[in-house]
Amino acid sequence: MASARIVEAGGGNTDWDKHLAYVMLGYNCSAQSSSRVAPYHILHAVEPTIPPAIREKFTNEVDLDDPEAAARAIMQHAAVLRRHMAIAGANLLIVQHRDSLRYARLRGGAMLPRMRRFEVGDYVYYRNTTGRTALEPEARPEILRVVEVRPTGVLQLQGRCRNRITMHVTHCAPCHLPIDDHTIDPRLARPSANLPCQVCKFPDEEEWMLLCDGCGTGWHTYCLKPPLTEVPEGAWYCPRCSVNGASSERLDATNVGSKGAIVVPKYLEELVGAAVMCEPRGRGRRDGRKLGVSSYLGRQGRAHKFQILYEDGQIEELRLPELRARLASTAALGKKAGRSTAVRQGASAEWTLEEVRGVEAALGQGMPGWHS
Repeated sequence: MASARIVEAGGGNTDWDKHLAYVMLGYNCSAQSSSRVAPYHILHAVEPTIPPAIREKFTNEVDLDDPEAAARAIMQHAAVLRRHMAIAGANLLIVQHRDSLRYARLRGGAMLPRMRRFEVGDYVYYRNTTGRTALEPEARPEILRVVEVRPTGVLQLQGRCRNRITMHVTHCAPCHLPIDDHTIDPRLARPSANLPCQVCKFPDEEEWMLLCDGCGTGWHTYCLKPPLTEVPEGAWYCPRCSVNGASSERLDATNVGSKGAIVVPKYLEELVGAAVMCEPRGRGRRDGRKLGVSSYLGRQGRAHKFQILYEDGQIEELRLPELRARLASTAALGKKAGRSTAVRQGASAEWTLEEVRGVEAALGQGMPGWHS
């Protein structure tokens, strides 16, 4: 019967012996061969979806010419999928996660569910825990992206409006939807019901309250100078953003054209590229000092974050107060810092790398700090 299936499928009856191995393994008699769909699709009735955080691990092709390397790669892929693959169907996944947490909460003791592991870049659902009177908190429809995973089991989640919240992993469930658009638009932010006017400081008369599309602040139409008699249509920018040159075209270009562009505030521009000193702890403190260069990462909530790249390749993230406390002074750098500053003042567009002075000048411009 298997040979007849091969002939009907177009395999022909001349090379029937070449198909014996497939017949013995049962490939032509299996459900996926008859239906032409994957076993995952047969079991869950949907196509499998790989989370965005681990999609990069499957970009390399499997070398089938080397059997050992191919088997090793397939086993690694299977282990990664077994750990991170979400069950198809959001409702089933949320119900199972909720039931496991409810059982552990009611029974107590040592029978606790295993904590879910998330990575930066994953998309999750999170539960609304504000309704304490309800028996079971409802799952919110919003899908948020994980931007930070803390050792305490707390996740920092970010929406498309750039707002961030912190939530424990027990209140989150992995999202199975294929999401490839990571565009952030501040205009999607939901204003608070008590958002005050920047002039009169009152939140009433919300029908005459204008929201700035640049900074999200509120302004009454009658509090502006000159006042407005009606609510304008389209995008509107407050006097502060208008002075800084904000416009609809500029906002669209920032959010869509250059998704990764980060605007550095003017009062923080002097800290970009500044030299940072890392003081070691314990013995050998003087010998273990190392210098790094700061770069601006953006704003997380009310805090500004910077990234420090040290000479040995180590990367560290600091907040603004921590960065100011660790700025390298001229006395700590000594003559080497002065020489690097003098080299950077003589920077030019092209450098002559055949001479020692040209190499030092190029390093001083491209890599701020002192170089031995």
